[in-house]
Amino acid sequence: MKRSLIALTFLTLINSSIALEIDEKLTFRILKTSASRKTVLINRGAEDGVEVGNHSKFYLSIGVVARAVVIKLSPTRSVWSVYRLVNPEYIKSGELMKLKISEPIKISPDETRMVIAENTNVNINSNDPRDLGIEMADGADDLDDVELTEKTKAGPYQKMNYEMTEVIASRQFEVFGTLSYSNYSSNAFEEEIEDEFPSEEGITSLIIGGEYYFNDEKAWYSHFSLNFTFKYTANDILNYQGSANGDRGIEYFFGTHWYPTTLPFFTFKFLPYISGYYSIGSIESSFITGAETTNESSLTAQGSVTAMSLGVGAKYYLTKGIGLRAEVLYYNGVEEFDVDDNDQVWTRNRSGPFAMVALGYRF
Repeated sequence: MKRSLIALTFLTLINSSIALEIDEKLTFRILKTSASRKTVLINRGAEDGVEVGNHSKFYLSIGVVARAVVIKLSPTRSVWSVYRLVNPEYIKSGELMKLKISEPIKISPDETRMVIAENTNVNINSNDPRDLGIEMADGADDLDDVELTEKTKAGPYQKMNYEMTEVIASRQFEVFGTLSYSNYSSNAFEEEIEDEFPSEEGITSLIIGGEYYFNDEKAWYSHFSLNFTFKYTANDILNYQGSANGDRGIEYFFGTHWYPTTLPFFTFKFLPYISGYYSIGSIESSFITGAETTNESSLTAQGSVTAMSLGVGAKYYLTKGIGLRAEVLYYNGVEEFDVDDNDQVWTRNRSGPFAMVALGYRF
């Protein structure tokens, strides 16, 4: 019995030592809100010194956003009932702000400052907002205790390093691109025949794309994004016998990304995805003979491209929506060329892996 009393006293002292004092501040993130925005779930709990009955002011650089009181608690999360809502547009999932612990609400003789009706029975010493006469917001009881347990995810905004992580759900558009370029002056020659074949060699690949994200974390389709990509390629190769080959291609990719494990809303976090595309475009292919034939000639053919691609990738965003993506695709395409001088129709199939690393910016 004596040991139990000592242990209880020790735990009480520990709990009181981390409890938040008046005017203490915390940075927090809103994980979920009720429909009225008057009940919120945040990523701060008992481990941070929060206690049931704590009153605080929620604020941003623009000033106070709301005033609220804690009604439910777990080690890492807490539910707050908002009884003074100054700027409701900022009470939304993913919003990062600060709270300042304040004194419990007081009854004022000035009706313009009253939050509680004058004829309401009030128990000032109570920690429960219902006993203070504060009307609970619609949806307050929808945030069940099970959502505060450590085994259950609180929506897509899981616990993470809030000091570094920035939710970028409001940045619904992204542009990205990558460029590779090489150009050489080449010359193939043979000493005995005293003939040479000069040419230009090079490989150019330009990829520019855009992506649209859905920012409603409660909707199933927020695990998907819509993607459009433009790709330009130019390849010129000189064979050792002097023949030269060249391709010029433009391709338009239309596709989607699926994020099965986490929503694409965070910075400083790897965001894996599965991708699929359908693409169309045009191709120009040319050929110039070399020393392998005495008849010097050149051919140029025009064609169309259709292709399907499937792959996997991952994104990683830095602060302010600047990001990097890496993607590996299996490409399967068909190039159908126009009728040539011999009334022949040539088709070229291309299939195999394609890898890309690109920089992006969300806005």
